[in-house]
Amino acid sequence: HTVNGVTIRAGGTHTALFEELAENGTIRDLKVIGAVLPDGQETTVGGIVGINYGRIENCTFRGSVSAYNNVGGIAGINSEGGSIAGCTSEGIVEGDTAIGGIAGQNAGLLENCTNTAQVNTVYTDVPFSTEELSITVDEILKHGRVTTPANMLQKSDVGGVTGYNTGEILSCTNRERIGYEHVGFNVGGIAGRSIGRIRTSRNEGFILGRRNVSGIVGQQPP
Repeated sequence: HTVNGVTIRAGGTHTALFEELAENGTIRDLKVIGAVLPDGQETTVGGIVGINYGRIENCTFRGSVSAYNNVGGIAGINSEGGSIAGCTSEGIVEGDTAIGGIAGQNAGLLENCTNTAQVNTVYTDVPFSTEELSITVDEILKHGRVTTPANMLQKSDVGGVTGYNTGEILSCTNRERIGYEHVGFNVGGIAGRSIGRIRTSRNEGFILGRRNVSGIVGQQPP
């Protein structure tokens, strides 16, 4: 099944087509096309699910997702016990902290997923001083929100598959560009930051950032 033309701008506890998927819930063989762009500094935002405790299988999101933190093309957070398998994200995913093409934050299992979405690759370089902030109407309409260069330097935990991993990533692939040039910390082709497990996964995209930048994991403690 396909759900086309999804547009979500109102924020909530969790923001997505499905705000929360329960432990015994399953979403299978679903394609979602649209934009999830809540106003303000919303957290836990996904293209299909806000926070996942169940199973998301063989699903695709195509479009734009933008929020503050825990932002993912498929799910904002994949919780412990949750699994996302055989899913694909296409388009653009943007945010500040814990941003991933599949899941913003992963504590469960991500398996056989492929990211073809650009993650934190475009921003408006707005002229900024302590006395004046110049913003055009076109910039607001294009991006939905304005980010100053000072804020850009604080972006962290950005990954092609997940921004922050405490769970397991198995046989996942990133095929798109991740990160801004000279901007952002903990940027990786698979995970921006990880204290979990990553196995048999590969990155095929360009990875850019300011510090702790790597093809697979930006930062992984010993």
